[in-house]
Amino acid sequence: MNIKETVLKNTKIVYLIILLLGVSVLSAFSYMTYIFYQSVQGTAYLSWTYLIASPTLFSLILILTLLFVGEEQTANEIADFLSRN
Repeated sequence: MNIKETVLKNTKIVYLIILLLGVSVLSAFSYMTYIFYQSVQGTAYLSWTYLIASPTLFSLILILTLLFVGEEQTANEIADFLSRN
C-alpha cells in the first residue's frame, strides 16, 4: 500500500490532523503575540509584533481554506503532494 492509498483511506483522520495543526498554531502564536505586545508596549520594538503575528494570520487562512475546501479535496491534495517523486 503506497502513501496515496493510505492517505485516501484515512481521509477523516488526515483532515482532522491538519485542522488541529492549524488551530494549535493559531492559539500558540496568538498567545505569544499578546505576551510580546504587552511586554514591548511603548518601546521601539512594537512594530515587531506584526512579525510574530504573521503565523497567526497564516494559520487562520489555512483553517478557513480547509473548511471551505472540505475533507475529500484536502485529502486528495495531500495525497497528490506526498506521492510525487
